[in-house]
Amino acid sequence: MTTKCRTYVDVLTQHTEVTGSTLLLIIRLSSGKIVKGLIDCGAFQEPNYQAENSKLIIDPKQLDFVCITHAHMDHAGRVPLLVNKGYERKIFCTNGTAEFLPYALHDNLKIMRDKSRRNNEKVLYFAEDVNKTMQLIEKKEYDETFSVHPKVKITFLENGHLLGASLILIQIEDEENVNLLFTGDYNNKNVFFNVKSIPQWVKDLPLTIVTESTYGDKTTQECLEENGGNNFDYNIIEASKENKSILIPAFALERTQEILYRIRCIQEQGYLKDYSVYLDGSLAIIYTELLKLGRIKNLKVQDFLPGNFSYVVNSVMRSEIINSRSNKIIVTTSGMGQYGPAQIYIPEFIVKQNSLIQFTGYCAQGTYGRKLQEESVYSNTVKFTAEFSAHAKKDVLLSLISQFSDIKAVLINHGNNEAKLKFKEYLEKEISKNSYILNKKIGYRVNAYGIMKELNTIN
Repeated sequence: MTTKCRTYVDVLTQHTEVTGSTLLLIIRLSSGKIVKGLIDCGAFQEPNYQAENSKLIIDPKQLDFVCITHAHMDHAGRVPLLVNKGYERKIFCTNGTAEFLPYALHDNLKIMRDKSRRNNEKVLYFAEDVNKTMQLIEKKEYDETFSVHPKVKITFLENGHLLGASLILIQIEDEENVNLLFTGDYNNKNVFFNVKSIPQWVKDLPLTIVTESTYGDKTTQECLEENGGNNFDYNIIEASKENKSILIPAFALERTQEILYRIRCIQEQGYLKDYSVYLDGSLAIIYTELLKLGRIKNLKVQDFLPGNFSYVVNSVMRSEIINSRSNKIIVTTSGMGQYGPAQIYIPEFIVKQNSLIQFTGYCAQGTYGRKLQEESVYSNTVKFTAEFSAHAKKDVLLSLISQFSDIKAVLINHGNNEAKLKFKEYLEKEISKNSYILNKKIGYRVNAYGIMKELNTIN
């Protein structure tokens, strides 16, 4: 660690594990001027972190800018709370994120209202806060560099994690330049679009990288083997041979549409001929329509809906589908089984022997999906697969970081404690000895040469 620099950035976070992503940057320029910004302000989804949702890492009135990496609620779900508490400056994100964000935030508000009625809790924000949030949004193209201060520039870089997702580059141009790259949730590929390479000029910068580590302890192959390999198609086909009813909990944005496309591909192989396919969940239906109608441009997969397909439009239709003896596949929100129509379907399916519940993504600790995953008694009915994960695994993350020619330090973030510790070992062995774990209690002061000092803090 070195201390010889008058320009530096304090990097602090509110989250300790996977959800609730909130990174505070306190930029000190050589003039003594302070610039403060947030990268994301996400909602905590694990039950044991719910109390964190009402807390903010900083008084929003002190912030100079906010950037959003993507439209998932664990990264953007509390942005309207900033507005509710007085934030009035610009909120920057990509065009794609801006397209999806209002629907996601209003849906999140609906969930909060339902929880508040059940648990006698206060909602964090209101519809007018969501509307004002969208008024503060300033949309940016990928690779477009813009300024939030005469000495602070930002560039969004394309990211395969999700339609509209980005890595965020922050360049501080002062007496000594400080450059930070935030991966957000990262992936190098996407079913719906070809992911652009990171520009060479970015790869050549001296950088401190703040990286996710959700699957930093496992390779892509290890994740697949842990869940029996690429087993989604196999599970669906085998269940259909036994005329089982199939329930597929899925995240509303992109995961749902990818699952529908996968079902279409299975149909094209000659299976599921006598199966009806349904999509339930208002947010998933909205996103499906946005993609189907071409609101997101240049998708390489345009025609993704399966045959014999219908939306579930009300509770009467839902009840009829549940009670029907016909062969059916129901794709429904939420992906972790915690909210949405999944809460209605799962108890109905779990008690029936002739059914399959196929989860398609990560289930946080304490969620309905995680409880089912941990109960071996349901192993014949409930299946899990990691093949659709939008998070890069250890090998892909290491490949990403190794592209940069002048790494000053790596801060490891957004993962459980075991994953972060393991990923730190891999980083130090293969790429950079200057690797550090970022969490709620420990932040870091970063300058042009890397880490100046560790900051002990309680947010």
